[in-house]
Amino acid sequence: MGANILTKYAGEEGEDCALKAIVVLANPWNFVYGHHWLPSTFIGRNVYRYALGGALRTLLHFHRRVFLEAPDLPISRQELEDVFRKRAITLGQYDHAVTSPLYGFKGPVDYYRRISSSRVMTNIQIPCLAINAADDPIIGPGCFPIAEVRVHLQPRGGSFPPPF
Repeated sequence: MGANILTKYAGEEGEDCALKAIVVLANPWNFVYGHHWLPSTFIGRNVYRYALGGALRTLLHFHRRVFLEAPDLPISRQELEDVFRKRAITLGQYDHAVTSPLYGFKGPVDYYRRISSSRVMTNIQIPCLAINAADDPIIGPGCFPIAEVRVHLQPRGGSFPPPF
């Protein structure tokens, strides 16, 4: 997640980015693609998406009273209770029930689209080294912004844009 946040920041800031260069490892890049990919793999279907959903629910549970007693919450108390009551919850279910309404997204896909660094990576104006495994079992092969990167590749060594 940190790689996506850093890349998204550099892309959103463009020429105004306060950083001189970035290096990111295992960036998920496109969360919409990842959302569809995750259930297609054994580890994604049976482990990862439940681990993430469960971890978020546990974090929410630590603050349960604050949420249940909040006067103006965009999530119904019944929906929160349903989240707490479920034996297991996927990341998508959590994002549908909690994250999307809490932060004003239209739903999980809107949330995933808006947090994806792939949307803004072509605006990065500082040197960026991104390292991903082509066979990453969590994010899948379609998440990499290959076409966007090819547009910015240089024919020779050096940095893009010119050195700072």
